[in-house]
Amino acid sequence: MSFPSTNAWYVSSVGYAAITAWATGATIAAGALRRPTAPSVGNERIVVAIVGGTTHATTEPSWTTSRGAKNTDNTVTWQEVTGNAAVNGDLTNTVPWSNAQIKNTALTQGVIIKDGAGTHLFILSTAGTAGNGAEPTWNVAAVGNTTADNTCTWTYIGLASSFTGGIAPHARLANALAANWGVAGQNIFVKSDHSETQSSAITLANSSSTPFYVLGHDGGAYPPLSANLVDATSVQGGLITCSGVAAIDITALRLYCHGLEFKNTGTNNVASWVQLGDAAANGCVQRFKNCKITLAGSDVATTNNLCFGTNSSTLAAPRIYMDNCVVSFNFSAQGLRIRNCSLEWVNTPSALTGTAVNQLASGSNASSFNALLRGVDLSLLGSGKTLFGGGLGGMLTLQDCKLGTSVAIGTPDTPSYRINLNNCDSGAVNYRNEVYDFFGTLTTETTIVRSGGASDGTTPVSGKIVTTSSALWATPFDAPPIAIWNETVGSAITITLFGIWGGGAVPNNDDFWIDVDYQGSTLTPIASRSTSGKANILASNAALTSDSSTWGGSTTAFKTSVTITPQQKGYIFVTPRMAKASTTLYYDPKLNVA
Repeated sequence: MSFPSTNAWYVSSVGYAAITAWATGATIAAGALRRPTAPSVGNERIVVAIVGGTTHATTEPSWTTSRGAKNTDNTVTWQEVTGNAAVNGDLTNTVPWSNAQIKNTALTQGVIIKDGAGTHLFILSTAGTAGNGAEPTWNVAAVGNTTADNTCTWTYIGLASSFTGGIAPHARLANALAANWGVAGQNIFVKSDHSETQSSAITLANSSSTPFYVLGHDGGAYPPLSANLVDATSVQGGLITCSGVAAIDITALRLYCHGLEFKNTGTNNVASWVQLGDAAANGCVQRFKNCKITLAGSDVATTNNLCFGTNSSTLAAPRIYMDNCVVSFNFSAQGLRIRNCSLEWVNTPSALTGTAVNQLASGSNASSFNALLRGVDLSLLGSGKTLFGGGLGGMLTLQDCKLGTSVAIGTPDTPSYRINLNNCDSGAVNYRNEVYDFFGTLTTETTIVRSGGASDGTTPVSGKIVTTSSALWATPFDAPPIAIWNETVGSAITITLFGIWGGGAVPNNDDFWIDVDYQGSTLTPIASRSTSGKANILASNAALTSDSSTWGGSTTAFKTSVTITPQQKGYIFVTPRMAKASTTLYYDPKLNVA
């Protein structure tokens, strides 16, 4: 049996509360909506009367809460309809009887359809297989009348116009996502007045490889239009709050979420976090747009974070994408925790609000990740704060981001952990490019620079490398490759990089060198490599060439060159590498090609 008929679902705690609660001894007309008086968390339902009458004089029904379930209540018969597009004023997403999902199809009790004219609504009160010929002659003389349709029985629940926008929604998002309600690929519309709270853990799950679309809207149209979608970073969006010693875990395998706020107000428990892509979501893909994530409780535990990814090493890593998503903290010990995932966070002005945390992100040495922040404003964290702490294990790139004044970037504590800053700064500077690595750091220098060398057009710049004690010939510090476009084919060219240091004599070619990758084949794009370094660990080293360039500081200028013969046009990549431990060196990223 199938359960079609609606292509959208509705959620609003306010709309749910506005439904009249069940009462004893009440006279009920067919087509009336009611809700249970005190349902347990997750069992909030709305029912429609398919047989009118009088409710029980003393006892509320023990509601059967499955989708489309019928409940007998003295002389009244109720049927469950929670969140369905049809009873929420959305005829666009309510299918007609003539739809291929209905005709000649085995249908499950509770399906709601419209007639061909879109005037009347009917609920399947007896499951069966719908007919395959002409549309039935509907018995609409009175609400509650039934129509036979092959082995199905449809009950008339009223004019479509009597069910106005958002009057019968789910009270909780998890209810709409649950099995047998929302179907993968459908929209779940969460009204901006929605504010659900529970003290136990909130899990938002589905296991379908087709995404659910959870969309915050302002209630201005049913179904909502593009203009009705809300931005939770600037206005009230649908709010999901965990208030106890528990977490919000978003484990949906495929999810697109727009305009919601996820909030944890938990106290004194290390599980009081918000987690995207946790261990239950094997290889999940989750995308968040215009959302807000708030840690607002009184729990000061350092593990009380916004968590990305999973601690599991046996599950496929989640992929998490945040576009214009704000994170708010309540305690300086909180932060982000990045584990075993691919994370992309983009396009977010004022990305951090609330309390300035001591350290933005950390992880665990068992974790591995690939994270990119592009166009994200992190300026809440300034002097005395650190962006990235220890325990992370992966590649973290900040591209075109705004930083706080004098914020510390971080010091990677494992060889697999590397931080790349590309054009990131606190002010109007567009030449700051840096690398933080277990083997050293590369920062942008504006004083010890080479005359006639690299510049942004106004400010001369050079690269400053400071190696750690771990830098060796076998494990050098690798600066980012410098790309140059080459038009020469079949003739030799020489590429020269200029540098300076305070080592007394010029460096040897096992202290500092360049590797050059270029198109060395006429047959394939496979790269050929030439190096100015020594050939292997047992080869003798040699001094680099001294240079007469003028620099703004330091003492011993040098240059290192590689001659190659490209066989195709294309990019040449020049990678500076430094293996002299605990040493400072400057190089000019403007290469000479002759």
